[in-house]
Amino acid sequence: MLQANRMIAVLLALSLAGVAQADSLESAGLAWCERVKQCTLSTWADTADQVPPDMRSMIEAQVQAMCESARENLEDAESAEAGQANAAARCLRSMAEQTCDEIESGGETAACSNYRERYEQ
Repeated sequence: MLQANRMIAVLLALSLAGVAQADSLESAGLAWCERVKQCTLSTWADTADQVPPDMRSMIEAQVQAMCESARENLEDAESAEAGQANAAARCLRSMAEQTCDEIESGGETAACSNYRERYEQ
């Protein structure tokens, strides 16, 4: 999960070359956040009777805050190479398509590996 969090931080810092790319990257980032949110809440749902309501509320708020922060970072991004924004969107979409177990294990998708190899320095 830490590797996935580091990858999302890098991707969220990306700049965008235009509105169409911003929409694509933003929607991919939000899809990933929603998937993480779904996985987190489903994990806690299995033990809902053992988790105090105030702790569940805190967890839900933290996950929601993560997605809000991601959206703000994507909205505020500056211009970048079109290919980089597209590659980042593909990475985020591939992460959003993972199972909860895959997300939890922190495995890197092929699209994210391609992004990292090409754009991380």
